Amino acid sequence: MLTYDVCIIACEGVSKENLVGNFVNQILKEEYKITLGIDLPIKTLQQKVRLQFWLFPYNRLAKVENWEEFVSKKIKGSKGIILIYDITNVETLSWVSDKIQVIKENLDHVPSILILGTNLDLGDNREISEEQIDHFKQDHNIAFLMEISLKTGENIEKSFMKLIEMMLGNTRTDYKIDIKMLVFLRENKRLAIFLFFAIISVTFLLSWLMYYLIYGI
Repeated sequence: MLTYDVCIIACEGVSKENLVGNFVNQILKEEYKITLGIDLPIKTLQQKVRLQFWLFPYNRLAKVENWEEFVSKKIKGSKGIILIYDITNVETLSWVSDKIQVIKENLDHVPSILILGTNLDLGDNREISEEQIDHFKQDHNIAFLMEISLKTGENIEKSFMKLIEMMLGNTRTDYKIDIKMLVFLRENKRLAIFLFFAIISVTFLLSWLMYYLIYGI
């Protein structure tokens, strides 16, 4: 079984309670283990991947004086990093941009990085334009960025599945197929059920045909 550490680094305004109650709980829904004073939710996916989430809300990160040391001690060895900015506060995008730069400069192997913009439910108060997001993605070579709502849960599961796909894709391509199938089954349950029974029916017909050809009726 593969075990991955995932660090969630949140901007100002996103508290530890926001992350645990509205982000992690919606995905994991399991008991928590406490390690070094940090909530460490653990989830096993398809009995192949164990995910361990380390939560770093802004009120804790604000006390970090040396980010280079923080990265080398807390993030080094992680398989994935989730960086969260606030779409209603343009300064948080710059904050996340700075953190990405520090991470890339201080790690020999950069983990899979997922960028999330929170407060999608407050779209009327948006301060960050699509053009700014496009420039941000180009500057940091970010292929995937998604906006979520910690209040309504919108896009949380989708972003989580994307991170898993990114991490597994960087490790073993055969596991990536499993994740795609999992997403497929989640989003296309009726079609998946139909295909399941169709495969059984075809198998039965082929078996009957082989029996007829060999033994006759």
